[in-house]
Amino acid sequence: MLLGRRKTLRICSYGGVLVTIFLLFSVLQVLVSRDNESIGIVTVTNTRVFAHDTELTILDYSAADDRLVNHVRNTLIQPYQGTPDMQYNLTMIKPNSDYSRGQSKIIDEHLQKKYVGYYIDVGAGDGESNSVTLFFEKERSYNGLLIEPYPGRYMTLLTKNRRANTLQACVRTNKTGSLKEYLAVKQTTSSIVPCLWMETIVAATGKNTIDVLSINVREQELEILGAIPFDKLNISVVSIEFSHNSSAYLDVIRFMSNINYVAIHQFVYHPLHKVDVVFAKKSKVKK
Repeated sequence: MLLGRRKTLRICSYGGVLVTIFLLFSVLQVLVSRDNESIGIVTVTNTRVFAHDTELTILDYSAADDRLVNHVRNTLIQPYQGTPDMQYNLTMIKPNSDYSRGQSKIIDEHLQKKYVGYYIDVGAGDGESNSVTLFFEKERSYNGLLIEPYPGRYMTLLTKNRRANTLQACVRTNKTGSLKEYLAVKQTTSSIVPCLWMETIVAATGKNTIDVLSINVREQELEILGAIPFDKLNISVVSIEFSHNSSAYLDVIRFMSNINYVAIHQFVYHPLHKVDVVFAKKSKVKK
């Protein structure tokens, strides 16, 4: 009889522990979903997003706050580490240094082969494959900022010896939070990277004039464009890569038209299921 009671008490104790764990897990899920309403957000309130030696968090400051801008400039953006005569470490040699699918040539003609300009490459990938900005860096002496959130691609990008600053971050929109998790190569590990407003990123570069803005963000084109302060910047050309049959394509065309940009060229690649569109300011397009 006593043994039976002990077994009953033990089962009840185990049951109580399981119930407690379940309740704690449920509460945690509610808190996480309340604080982070968008898919892919893996942080909870008060989690630091920068180095452990600072109290600065993205959630504390507005996009234009000088404290945030200075921290991004001085800590997150990595300057070019090489020397002027350092050779590129590219896997392929392309004629005329055009690694794009044709966009670079069209943009170069529109900019009248301008030398010494500035670019921002959002979704720069490995820094070489299908790069729109590499031509301008090699052949027109541009410098700029390469932005890539995925850890594997970012590490590969660093090996290319691009003459540019780099930033491992995602661009924040109204549909993302302040942090996001990205899977590394082979999906065995992941990295949590900050998501920053374009206003913050551009302010950190100290540039108001951008000759070439290249965007490759996979179905987030419209959200990214909506987060760019076009009214505060002088952006000459915007090159956007779409997936074929992208639902955002027409919406982006309308958005760009509303802010006085017009499509000057479109490249369709059926084997790769890609569509690249180059936009320029209407006032700068020859009629």
